[in-house]
Amino acid sequence: MNVPLIFGVAYGVLLHHLPSRAQQTQHWQYKCLDLGGIQLIAKGTIHNRFDNLQVPNSKQKVVSVQNVYPGTPITLPNIKRLTGQVEREAFAISCS
Repeated sequence: MNVPLIFGVAYGVLLHHLPSRAQQTQHWQYKCLDLGGIQLIAKGTIHNRFDNLQVPNSKQKVVSVQNVYPGTPITLPNIKRLTGQVEREAFAISCS
């Protein structure tokens, strides 16, 4: 019995274009979501690096390092408080 065999290989490539140094800006903001959670948003022309992310006074865990790119916000569901550093600057977010 002969059975045809099909084998495929696929891969993905992400190209990240950086503007010239003079045009690079880094700004970020956050949004408290109505159903609970926090959204981190990069508003500049390049990504923001978030380090040491923690949910204070909670057993909830988040990935401690996140890169947030313009146009691609990160949503952290069911979180009301978040601390960490963004580009080496400490921050604390509290949503009620």
